[in-house]
Amino acid sequence: MKIFISWSGPQSMDIGHALRDWLPCVLQYAKPYFTPNDIEKGVRWNAEIVRELEESKIGLLCLTHDNLKAPWLMFEAGAISKLPSSRLCPILFRVDQVQVTGPLSQFQNTQYSKTEIHKLIKNINNEAESYSLSETQLDTSFETWWPQLDKKITEIFETSKATTPPARSQIEIAEETLSIIRSLANRESIHNEEDDNSHWALSWDMIVEHGNNVFEYSKQDENPAQISVLKATISHMRKLFNLITPKLVKKPSYLRRATNGANTLKLLETRILQLDKIKSGDEDTPF
Repeated sequence: MKIFISWSGPQSMDIGHALRDWLPCVLQYAKPYFTPNDIEKGVRWNAEIVRELEESKIGLLCLTHDNLKAPWLMFEAGAISKLPSSRLCPILFRVDQVQVTGPLSQFQNTQYSKTEIHKLIKNINNEAESYSLSETQLDTSFETWWPQLDKKITEIFETSKATTPPARSQIEIAEETLSIIRSLANRESIHNEEDDNSHWALSWDMIVEHGNNVFEYSKQDENPAQISVLKATISHMRKLFNLITPKLVKKPSYLRRATNGANTLKLLETRILQLDKIKSGDEDTPF
């Protein structure tokens, strides 16, 4: 049974690698697909990735504090969850459920702990049908191999404490999002185009959420330097909307999504005007 492991960021990549090595030990029929070793680094969402997504029965998302809004995870989550024969299983590594917002909050998340991972492995085993292990075999296998995974995950977090990369800027995230959607726009959708909850819809929602996050962040910082970030965000959002609109314009939810996008753009433009007043020395009108 194929299992697609989705990751974003160095810490999440190390976790994905650990899961790739561990899963076949517990579930001997499992065939994990993990991009760093299974495909040339930096080449994502090509024909091979699409094929692996379509053939995978389970999709595991390695969620950490640093990648909750990562574009790659958003797109792969949308792709996996909308395939009729696949099941998406996000795993929270030192992340609380309340910290998961936006599109990822709609899924049934698994907290990383021995009890919850055991439940997840049982659920995966149930999807294996004729390949599944008996309950006794599964419990024995899990108890045998759990210490190895837990030790590796602990080492990953201990090591990353001293090597935490700097937080990515809103502009960097927006640029990555634009790059992804441009790539997707040149490919056929892996989903049924009649599916109103396609990854295009998920992409639109993610873009709007990103714009709202930039707006909220700008309210916490009265520095006029935020103007450049706000303008860049507006520019990226408009480019992305232009790319996605042809994919969604005939969908029943398009008008609602277009309204949400327009409202977010208006918020950002209003915030720019307020910061312009601060820059010129005028009194700012608080929200």
